[in-house]
Amino acid sequence: MKIEKKIELWLKDENFCDYCNTRINEEIKEILLNGAYDHFFELLDEGFDGNDEYVVPLVEYLSCKLHYAKLLKNKAKRESIIWWVFTQLNYEGFYTRVFATYFDPLVKETNITIIKMLRKEYLLLKKQSA
Repeated sequence: MKIEKKIELWLKDENFCDYCNTRINEEIKEILLNGAYDHFFELLDEGFDGNDEYVVPLVEYLSCKLHYAKLLKNKAKRESIIWWVFTQLNYEGFYTRVFATYFDPLVKETNITIIKMLRKEYLLLKKQSA
């Protein structure tokens, strides 16, 4: 079954959706308050504010960070970077829609990755509480 179909089924579970909302809010708050400063990303982001030509390097940088994270064996480090990319994409908000041509594939891949991570966490918690 394709992952999109699986995710569609998972999102019909209200408890899972509640868990996702709670976890996403926790992670975004944590990263915004205590997240590591990424100098290169900040340079790209500041350049993007004044010049739309920075959109491609910005998307490529975030994409590389996501793919790098997926290759890491250390689960905590891997998930930390994935959450960071997810938060940055959400922080860019309006721009991800204006420049959808560039951002959409990355947003989709990141969202799928996050939902899969949350599903594993949710099932583990559900199993532990049973």
